[in-house]
Amino acid sequence: YVDNAKPVKKRRRRKRKKINRTTSHRHQRTLIKGTLPKVEDLSMENMSRTVVNLTDKELSKEQLYVFFLSHKFAPTPPLPDLSRFENDLCRWFSKMRAKVVFDSFKCGPNKADKRVTDMERCLIKTDASRTFESCKNPALEAFIKCCRAEVDLHRPTQKFVSPDNIAAPIRAALKEVKGWKDIVIRPFDKGVGFFLLSEEDYIQRIGVHLNDRSVYSIVNNVDDLVVELIDKISNWTIEFKDELGMSKKIKEWVIPCTELNQPGNMYLNPKAHKPPLYPGRMITTGCGSYIENLSALTAYELKKATLNYRIIDTPHFLRKIDSLNESSILLGNEVIHVAIDISNMFTNIPRDMGIRQCTKHLNKRSSGDQLFSTECIISALEITLDYNIASFNGITYRQERGAAMGPKNSCEYADCAMDKIDILVNEGDLEYGPPHRPAFWGRLRDDIYMAWPGTVEELLQFMEWLNSIHPNLLFTYDYSRDGVEFLDTYVYAVGDVVHTKLYSKPSDTHCYLIPTSCHRNHVVKNIPFGVARRVRQNNSEDTNFLEQREVYTRYLLARGYHSSIIEDAFNKFSDIANRKNLYTLKDKDESTACLIPMVMDQNPALPNMGGIIHKYKHLLNLDPALKKLVRADSVFVSHRKNQTIGGMLVHNKYRASGTLNCDNERETTASQIQEPDSESLRAVPGAVDPGCHACGKCYVCKQNFLSPCSNFSSHHSKQVFPITKYISCQSYNLIYLMECKTCKQSYVGYTTSNLPKRFSNHKSHIKKGIRSCKLVNHFLDIDHDLDFSTIASYNSSLSKHLSVIIVDALVFEPNISKADKEKAMEAREGFYQTQLKTLERFGGMNTLDSNHLLFKSAGA
Repeated sequence: YVDNAKPVKKRRRRKRKKINRTTSHRHQRTLIKGTLPKVEDLSMENMSRTVVNLTDKELSKEQLYVFFLSHKFAPTPPLPDLSRFENDLCRWFSKMRAKVVFDSFKCGPNKADKRVTDMERCLIKTDASRTFESCKNPALEAFIKCCRAEVDLHRPTQKFVSPDNIAAPIRAALKEVKGWKDIVIRPFDKGVGFFLLSEEDYIQRIGVHLNDRSVYSIVNNVDDLVVELIDKISNWTIEFKDELGMSKKIKEWVIPCTELNQPGNMYLNPKAHKPPLYPGRMITTGCGSYIENLSALTAYELKKATLNYRIIDTPHFLRKIDSLNESSILLGNEVIHVAIDISNMFTNIPRDMGIRQCTKHLNKRSSGDQLFSTECIISALEITLDYNIASFNGITYRQERGAAMGPKNSCEYADCAMDKIDILVNEGDLEYGPPHRPAFWGRLRDDIYMAWPGTVEELLQFMEWLNSIHPNLLFTYDYSRDGVEFLDTYVYAVGDVVHTKLYSKPSDTHCYLIPTSCHRNHVVKNIPFGVARRVRQNNSEDTNFLEQREVYTRYLLARGYHSSIIEDAFNKFSDIANRKNLYTLKDKDESTACLIPMVMDQNPALPNMGGIIHKYKHLLNLDPALKKLVRADSVFVSHRKNQTIGGMLVHNKYRASGTLNCDNERETTASQIQEPDSESLRAVPGAVDPGCHACGKCYVCKQNFLSPCSNFSSHHSKQVFPITKYISCQSYNLIYLMECKTCKQSYVGYTTSNLPKRFSNHKSHIKKGIRSCKLVNHFLDIDHDLDFSTIASYNSSLSKHLSVIIVDALVFEPNISKADKEKAMEAREGFYQTQLKTLERFGGMNTLDSNHLLFKSAGA
């Protein structure tokens, strides 16, 4: 300070009021999550609306409450599998690095190659085989390093998954319902709810469909039919090998594998909206079937067809109604509203009409869209229609007529086929067309809405003509001048203007997701907004909107949603002037093509990756080049859904005596399998004995490929090693010893999966001639007289030469990375290769490449 200067006065700072952010966040979460309705506050009648009990079993109040929670409710899960999360995290890091590595060196793109690559990415859902541990971009590496540091600080404990979102008595009731062995639980065909059926009733209902021999025939020799199908698809890939889209990946992808694929599965969902008989809808799943991939390829091409009279969804229907009102077609006419249904459309589609229409639409594709010729796609489509095989209760059936509901191309095929009817109605000439034409015709699959401007007599003449088009097609109809139901709308007219209002079937239970379900907050919060949007969208008049606003508010309150969130949702969409914006078609955002989501399990105990990404994503904007490749708004979190009530109780694959099937359960990964402890082993007969054990259920055990034993040795070493732990073919992280009994040569390998899956790969590569390892090369280079004519003959001939023993199973910590796991497995594999002398210099099959740990440790 200067001597003469006056002292500076300190400014007084106002004391800011401290905000308890934890309390504020908890209050906001309470509003979003609402309250869980209690059992004692609900009546038996109210809870019974969600379940139709067609059995003699009496349900307790707690069991009824389980069904009241609805099929989408997710109970609080246990502590997460950290190794699975670690794999998800490493995979996400690798995707971002791969984006930088590949896009940085991308030259002038070939448009044809880009179209093929886009098709492969859309159809073939596989994980990238190559991983990237680092890249040369400092900004991306800084982002990854910060995210990794935040994740390492998180330690999941029991406090994250407590308290449970359902009470202990309800948990016990859920366990009881899951254990029912003589009752089949099926969901409503439309709406939310459950049917309880006895086994005899369920089999009888499906038998009504399967006993129709004009539609389904019994397959006596499944193996021969499968071999015939595989040959058909293989010959198809050879015949059309010069097609632009017939890449190497597509060829390998469409040909099914006998070990990985199987016949489809048949199940039935009763129709709650058609009491008291509740007829069922027959569905054949295409997932995992032999024609799954080929049907997906044909669906990809059929989606390019332009169908002028097809309705896609409710917003599309509302846009067409607006176009009808803007035209002068209805001026001066009294409209008769007609709702038409095509009975059993999928199974009754005429084959010749369907193929002819698909050919017509495929020929209309632009040259830029033609990755495959029309002849190629039609040939593949005929294969999927001819070889649609599925099983129920141990019997395999083949569909002889029409198409099944379930394969990936069934909806596109049906739409193209029924477009013939649409064209005849709207564009047919006077000789073959209808005697009178409707003012409006819109079809969504088998449901049709028609606005008829003529008289009732003319309408009846039109319907008589419609039913005369083809003997297989039956059109049932209902008409009224007041209005009819179509989709989730009720269509009526006021003067010359057609209006709509929201409609729900009398069987609709309005069981929206209870807000205390283990879902993310934004999912729960968006449900009232989605309901309010739908009420506003479907009601073209304000009076109907205000009436149904009160009705649906009561529905949401009954499910436990907070009144303030419901009110905010309806206030947001209350203005009728903005109604058309809700269903107006918006341009697609092209920038969504380069999204890089972090896919992970939804578990409260896992780190908050959304917050971590938001905290550090500004680092991605530091590098201008990186900003173009990996945008800050292109990285986000996408959660897998938790196991829900529906996933626990409903099983599509029927097993006799109520044996539960896990087809709908979440897939178990290798990292989720832990070494069985001594207590669990005591419950398994013979499990206390260490050694290699057969499960007796998989094909590896049934075909005698696996050799159960308690000790092992190879053809090249006389030393005998004991197996010190209990191992079965269903264990994970395995070291296995394979031996060619004919040539007296041994091979040691490892897999992080189980033995049947790894063995299937070896078998498939031997059959297809893919030189993936030295074991496969051995069978390709030396003739072992293998019979590939049928699956049974192939297994029988291969089992005479090849045997396998599981020698070790490794146990890892839950948080170990994938790279560290692979490194440990590779080191253990090298140990057994040297001890058993299975290397080539000892006469075995194994070799060491320059990247192998054993090669490096040997100083090579």
